[in-house]
Amino acid sequence: MCEHNESLPQKEAAKSKHRETYSFLPTDTYAGVREIYTSLGIIVEATSSLEADQQIFALRICRPEGETCGIASGIYHAPKKGFQILKLYLRREERTKEHVLEALRELLSRARERFHPDRYEWMYQQREEGRDPYLSLVKGLGLSWLSPAVRRHAGIVMKLSTAVLRDDGMKHNHYCLPEYAARMGYAFLPWKTCGEAIKDEIRALLASPGENTEGLSPFIGDAYDPATSFVLTHEGKVCGWVICAKAGDDGVEIRRWYIAHAGRRRLAGQFLGAHMLRIIQAQCQTVYFTVLDHSKSMQRFAKGYLGGAILEEADLYRLEMSSHRQSGSSVA
Repeated sequence: MCEHNESLPQKEAAKSKHRETYSFLPTDTYAGVREIYTSLGIIVEATSSLEADQQIFALRICRPEGETCGIASGIYHAPKKGFQILKLYLRREERTKEHVLEALRELLSRARERFHPDRYEWMYQQREEGRDPYLSLVKGLGLSWLSPAVRRHAGIVMKLSTAVLRDDGMKHNHYCLPEYAARMGYAFLPWKTCGEAIKDEIRALLASPGENTEGLSPFIGDAYDPATSFVLTHEGKVCGWVICAKAGDDGVEIRRWYIAHAGRRRLAGQFLGAHMLRIIQAQCQTVYFTVLDHSKSMQRFAKGYLGGAILEEADLYRLEMSSHRQSGSSVA
């Protein structure tokens, strides 16, 4: 599952009566990112580390008098020489097109100065057909060194009923009891308490050519929900994980869900899915799940196991840009 941004308003706010210039204060630590969110009145939990070749980068957006009014953040992926926009958030009263453009220009320009990426990307949901506010925004950046954006369809984000998932799971005997999982050698470790030994096992799986983990790393680099984020082990060895994030007042979003190939032969996916759904259903009414276009196995899983619980669907898109203008760029 891929990361996406829902903080940008779907409709442009009215233009400001006068122009104000923000100041931008950078940070490259999770402590700094959490402090920005705290100053905005938003409480977040963040993963304790990225992968070794990733770097978090964020800007505190401040009004002229010094008050924090937003955050712009992203992750630099060294092997791909790519910068991924994670979050662009401004307080509601600040959300004019001019202010959002100013913040996005500053984030991309500072990322360019610091990391020299070859590529930039932005993942986001679009619930309605027609005009794309994200694409429209990027077209207005006016950065001479940035190529025109190419929009690609990346997947589908499904909104699911946890009550229906629970009933279907019990009906198909997928709602496995934790006592039975324990007898089979499985244990669920909260992501928040996982030490470096467990994380090193996960990094080994991510690097293994025998695993298909692209886009499924649990080191997601932004907010996550500690109550619904777990690592699954079998006889002490990591065989899967699920990382979730809060989504509104009544739901969570499944950000990462992976079962190692060896675990699939031992029904590890059913144990992890059942445990996750049991925890989510106890506290939430809805769950959001992303199915990427390139993941055929997840598409089959979604149709076969989640289809009856789908309440809504939204398209997931990715904007791709490069640091040099290219001729012939087009919008998909």
